[in-house]
Amino acid sequence: MIYKVKQIKNPQPICVSVPGSKSITNRALLIAALANGRSTLKGVLFSDDSRHFIQALIDLGFEVLVDEENCIVTIEGIGGAIPKNEATIDVGSAGTAVLKIYERFCEYLQQRCVEFCIVCFVQFIYHIVEL
Repeated sequence: MIYKVKQIKNPQPICVSVPGSKSITNRALLIAALANGRSTLKGVLFSDDSRHFIQALIDLGFEVLVDEENCIVTIEGIGGAIPKNEATIDVGSAGTAVLKIYERFCEYLQQRCVEFCIVCFVQFIYHIVEL
């Protein structure tokens, strides 16, 4: 099927607001939380999943400001770290949210373990060379 579009003789500027996306909103929330510093998300879709994700970020200790009326969320990220060492979160049926938070938490712990092992190894080598 071919759909022919008629050419507009006198084009006018048009501003269109596209509805938000649950999937893009949750990924943007995660990226903002992992970033270093303040991120402001505009055009956020406030679905059940995204509300659970936002609450999970708050429960994990992130500073989050929510303006549902204007579809804006502001998150203060701390460079990939998770503010609280321990938290109970409820992500409802937001499977993507819990998976992404869990994956990031594991990556963060792995990075810290690698850094710790490097420091220990360097100190160990230093002591051997010193002897």
